Amino acid sequence: VEAIAAASGSTLPPDPRRAKANIVLRGMEPHAELGLIGQSVWVGSVAAGARIQIDRGTARCPVPSFDPDTGENLADMSLRAMPKSPNREGKDAPSAGVYAHLNNAHGRIAVGDKISLQPL
Repeated sequence: VEAIAAASGSTLPPDPRRAKANIVLRGMEPHAELGLIGQSVWVGSVAAGARIQIDRGTARCPVPSFDPDTGENLADMSLRAMPKSPNREGKDAPSAGVYAHLNNAHGRIAVGDKISLQPL
């Protein structure tokens, strides 16, 4: 979110809620999550955590341009500033974040858990 806001020329503080993410990763380079497509990661401990398969980039619409508290269109998050990755139809589309699915039925994750790449 920070990189997209900066590339768009936004002067507002970035708000991760605008991406509507279920899991937010910190400490990675901007858009590094797109490099995880097709890979599996563990979130939390291998014994009790969640194994997650990264499926594809999240195609974006203008919704991140809206303030999550007021609904005001801030028009500061340009789709042109987002990297492109294949959408469901296989066409390149502005992407921020990834779609993923759970590979184990009983995993638990918590704020602050570490992630690690796992061989498929």
